[in-house]
Amino acid sequence: MRRGRLTNKGQVRRDGVETAMMLLHAMLTDVDELMVRNQQAMRRTALVAPVLEPAVDRLHHMRAELRLCQRHLSGVWSDGEAQRWIDDGVSAGGQE
Repeated sequence: MRRGRLTNKGQVRRDGVETAMMLLHAMLTDVDELMVRNQQAMRRTALVAPVLEPAVDRLHHMRAELRLCQRHLSGVWSDGEAQRWIDDGVSAGGQE
């Protein structure tokens, strides 16, 4: 395994994956906050429950999809670290 600094291209690839992972983490935090606020509102008054329940269900679905993306990017990052972000001719998106 090669040690030392990454190539510029490798650094760009790693930075892109890390940026996406950080954005996903922030989005998951926002979704969690929205879920909590909606659940609190539903507990305070039964009048809003029928309106907010579909939104909370949608937030649960969105959270699951974001977690799936996060797990995928975590795998891409782990593979990149293992290979020192050496370009194999295929980007994380599967295209040249």
